[in-house]
Parts: sequence; structure tokens; C-alpha cells
Amino acid sequence: SVSLLLDRGCDIDRIATRSHNYGKSPIFFAATRGRVAVMNLLLDRGADVLIVNNKGQSVYSLARSHVKQSEVVRRIQEMERGQRQQKMMVQEGKQHLNDGWTDYSKTHSDGNVYGDLDLRFLGRPLTEDDTVEDGIVNGTTKASRRGNFARNNPSSSCTSWNNKHDDATKAKKKTRQPAREELTKEESNVLDMYWEDVRVKLIHDCDALGVFTKILEIVRFMETLKIQSRWVVESASRLDFMVRLEQTLGEIALDYSDIEHHDSTKDLQSVLTDAIVFCGENGNDRHERLAKRILTKAVEGLNGINRKDQTTSQECKQLEQCWTVAEGALKNNELKDFFISLITIVVLCDTKEYSWMSESSIRLHDMLQTYSADAATKAVMAYCDNSSNRYVLLLKKMLTKTSDNPNINSTRQLSTDDPKMVAVVERKAKKKGHTLPDHYKLVIKSLQKTMVPENNDHIIPTWKVLMPQSPSSNGETKYLSLPQRPKWVSSCKDLLSLQAELHATTNGPDGSGQILLDNFIAFDSEFRSDKDGITRLATIQFSILKDGVPLAWVVDLHPDPSDDLYSTMTCDMLRWVFVESNARILGFAHHHDLQLIASYIGEGIIPSTAKFLDLQTIAAHKMTGNGMPSLPGLKTCCSHWMHDGNDTTSWSLSKREQCSDWARRPLSANQLDYAGLDAAVLL
Repeated sequence: SVSLLLDRGCDIDRIATRSHNYGKSPIFFAATRGRVAVMNLLLDRGADVLIVNNKGQSVYSLARSHVKQSEVVRRIQEMERGQRQQKMMVQEGKQHLNDGWTDYSKTHSDGNVYGDLDLRFLGRPLTEDDTVEDGIVNGTTKASRRGNFARNNPSSSCTSWNNKHDDATKAKKKTRQPAREELTKEESNVLDMYWEDVRVKLIHDCDALGVFTKILEIVRFMETLKIQSRWVVESASRLDFMVRLEQTLGEIALDYSDIEHHDSTKDLQSVLTDAIVFCGENGNDRHERLAKRILTKAVEGLNGINRKDQTTSQECKQLEQCWTVAEGALKNNELKDFFISLITIVVLCDTKEYSWMSESSIRLHDMLQTYSADAATKAVMAYCDNSSNRYVLLLKKMLTKTSDNPNINSTRQLSTDDPKMVAVVERKAKKKGHTLPDHYKLVIKSLQKTMVPENNDHIIPTWKVLMPQSPSSNGETKYLSLPQRPKWVSSCKDLLSLQAELHATTNGPDGSGQILLDNFIAFDSEFRSDKDGITRLATIQFSILKDGVPLAWVVDLHPDPSDDLYSTMTCDMLRWVFVESNARILGFAHHHDLQLIASYIGEGIIPSTAKFLDLQTIAAHKMTGNGMPSLPGLKTCCSHWMHDGNDTTSWSLSKREQCSDWARRPLSANQLDYAGLDAAVLL
């Protein structure tokens, strides 16, 4: 900026002319602010350093006191010598010395006492109170400069004005009304009316100018209220939600003939982009700048809007309205409206990082139980089965969680700091008589026998195999890791090798009929979201035990589209593992995984058969006795059971790569380790 101003003809030696800074040229101001780069630029352009301001300070004395870099001070001293030799003529109207200095302290002094004075131009005898160092009289520091003028000049009019100004500021702060963070009910209703106008202009009219005008009205309304909240980001989030919901409902309308909706081909993002144009480019109007920020963040979508762990008060209000509409539709048996209301809830919650799926499943379960709405559940599931839209698949997952967990009514978000509430829920769950499925009990009982050393000729695995031995202090969190890196499976040869290992596991070591942990196959999968909004499998991970050590494979399910042979062999192997074989399969909350695998191989998979064990169900049962007050995540389960003797070190399962890009090829080493470990810890 300084370079541009100089190039445009600004005077590099133009001086200030107010009473308390008379004679200060740009390099003076750069020195007092410690802007070394600006000082060097001005010196390069030939700034005059033979000036003394009306306080008795020179460029050298200020630089010596304010700037820590000795190089720029040395440059100033060299330029002083050079300019003194050149400045032998006196410019008209300026006081001068024989060597070319311009001293404004003799002509425009304000009579106050200052520090950082140049000894050469002191103009008075030194006193016992003066300190001199490197030709600087009464040099200052950053700490001593605070309040220094007032201490040295208590009777100055400037000091008196500052004191009065401070008193007035304090009095103003006392009388100022505290900033509000929430809207009143009336204000909230007015804001809803504004947003309804935005929706009409955007959805019905596709009117970019109308959208801009209405957003500008919202900005002016919120600015008038002086609400102390992140309302700009919240407004962008609300606009983004409006667009995502409309696009989702438009796509769903194509799948269902009985759902009427507006034209799904409308490009609402283009309408918002066009609305930004009306904000102008000069940036002089604050309201227009804020409107532009809202529109820009909404166009950028989730990349422009911070994903917050908790919902805002406005979003909570929207969510409650959606649930109210859903309950009313269910009560009146209006199944289409019930389905659309649930989709709206999913679209609204999907931008959040907190566990909204579990909370929504609980609430939906309670609602369905209240109205005994089994038919409604089947109808909504039928709607979900006919669409591949991402939000429809999430709703299907939510319904599956609701129907798969008979004790979900006890799954509450309770604080661990409230043991009384936890105990109440556990007693209710026990009274309700929750038990594990029979084949789960059979497997657990058999494994308990074979895991006793005297009853087992094989190596019994322990948690320590996943605990790397590295020095650490007690209490430090350490992360689990596999003893050896998972194998990446991306060729037909790799598939044949993996299938041979899995065959050997399912055949078993002997014909005793015992259930051994060595005969289990643990699996997990990672997903990718394609541009069409559909969630598909990216990888599937398998893990087996060999001599007490977990081995892991990560299978590529997003290969080169032209490699038909690899895709065919992958489908055949997955069909054998999950449908045809007698393998015992370990998963964790695996219903959604199995649904995607079934779609991948084109054949149905029944999760309730005896070959599948969901360790989340077992963990919830074991971690809380016979009750199920929560459905624990895999990380929580590992932390609950994992101990290393008397060591107080906390061991944890890292989830850092959970939301990484699983469609990328090749996967990073961290992604491979994460994927393989998620399957191995199940064993």
C-alpha cells in the first residue's frame, strides 16, 4: 500500500501539522509503530531523515527506542551522514542548522515534556533526572510509554481531555444496555416472516434480485436489534438448509408419483450466485457487505459454514416445529406428510457433528410407540426403499436403528455425573427384561470355555498385542495400533490370497465342534459419497487371528471401472463370505454396512441369522448389566475394556481418519492403519 501511494505521487516527506505531532513525516510514524519493512521501503525511496519534530525527537532517536533491529538504525545513521553532505542549501520557510537539519522543536514546540529526545537537539541543560543512552535522552520502553505523557504533563489540556473522555466512556458503559444473545418471541416471529419471503422469492419465483432484497431486509432488521450472536453464519446456514431441502424434495418427487413438488430442475445455487452480483463491489455499505457474506457462505454450502456440535436456538425451534408437524401427520395417518417431515429433520440435522442420529432414533421410537404406528413405519420404509437419495438413506438408517433396538426407549443421553439417573434407567431396563438373542448367548458361553488356557491349545489373544511398547508417562493417552500394517487388496492375485486365508479360518483347526475365536472373521467398511449424492462402499476390511495376532486386509471396492474381472471376483468373494459360507462374522453396528454390501453383490443379506454377531449389542449388554442405557461407540468400548496391568495409561482408538476422503487412490498409510484396526479390535 505504501509503495502504491508513493508510485501515485504522494509526498514521502509530507509532515503532520497538528500541535502534538508537528513535523512528523511518514517515516516517523513507521518508527513509532515498529514497522521495519515500511521504514526500509521509505529509506530506499530516499526519505528525509534530517528532521526533528516539535517534541525534539528525530528519526534516529525514535528508531533507536522503538525498533529492536539494529540494521535499520545503522541505515538511518548512514543516511544522516549522506544527506548532511547534500543538504547545504536551506529550503525556504524552514528553520535550519548549518549541516542541513530541519528542527521544528524550535519553531513549533507545544511546551510539553516527552521522552526519546535526540541529545543533539535537546535545547536545554541535562538534569539529574535525565537518562542518556546512545545519544537518546529519557528513552522509553513499551511498558513505560503507557501513561508516560500524563505522568510528565499532569496539567496539560490534552491530559485533562483524556481524563474527561475516560470518565465519560466509563459512565456510558455503566448506562449502556447489555447486548442480547436471543430474540424475543415477537422478534422471532418477524424474522420468520422475512425468511418466508426469502423462500418465496427463491423457490417459487427464482428471483435473484428479490432474494437479495429480502436478505438485505433481514440484515437491517438484525443490525437494528444489536443481537450479540453469530447471526450472519446462522443466516447462511438457514439459507443453505432451504436450498438443500428443496433440492432433496425435488429429487424425491421424481421417485414417487404421489409426492408433488416444484420443478426439481431449478438451479437454486445459480439464483443465489446471481443475487450476490446485486451486492455491489465497492464495499462501502455495511449492510450490503453482510448480505454478500450470507449469500456467499450459502453458495459455498458446508465448506463455507462451520459445522457446529450443537444446534442454535433458531435451529432448535425449527427442529421442534418439524417434530410437531411429524407427530401431527402420524396422528392423522397422513403418511406422505409424515415421511416428508422426517426427511426435513434429517436434512436439518445432517450439518451437525453431534450424535443426532441416536437422539432422533430415540424420539422417533417414542413417537411410534405412542401411536402404535407399525403401519406407518412400514410405509416410510417402503418410501425409502424406492430412492437412492442420500438423505433418504439416512432416514432409512434412523428407522432401522428404531426397529432393531427394542430397548431404545432406555437409550438416553444421560450425564455420567448423575449416577442416580443412570441407576433409575438401569432398573427400568432390568424390569423390562432385556436379554441377548439365544445364539449370542450360545457363542459367548462357548467362547468363555475355550478362552481358558487349560481348555485351549491355541494362543489366547490379549489387548496387549494392540498396545505398542513406547515410553510414556502414567496418565498419558496412547493410541492402539496393529502389530503389522494391513495388506492392501487391489488385484485379482491379492483377492485369491485373501480368500485362501478366509477359507482356512472357516474350516477350523479340528472337528471338535468347539467355537474358537480363531474361526471368526471380523469386518468393517468405509463409505464414499459420490457426486450423485448416493453413499457407496469404498473399502471393506477383514481381520482374522493367527497365532494370537490379528491380521488385517483392506479391500478396494472403488477400483478402475474398466477392470471387470476384479469387480466380478470381489462380488464372488463377498457373496461367499456373507451369504454362502458357514463363517462366523463379527461386526459393530453393522446393519447399514450389510445393506450396502447386499446392494454391492446384488443379493439379500439377513443380519438376524446366527452367523452374524453385532458387538455393539453385546457391549451395551455387558457394559450396563442387563440394561441398555446407551448404545456405545467402538471407541467407547475400547476405552472401557482396555487396560494394561497396573499402568494408568489411557488407551484409545483413534478416529482421526474417520471422515477422510475414502474415494482417493491410493489411500494414505494412516487411512490403511485406521481401516484395518477398526476390524481387528473386534476380535
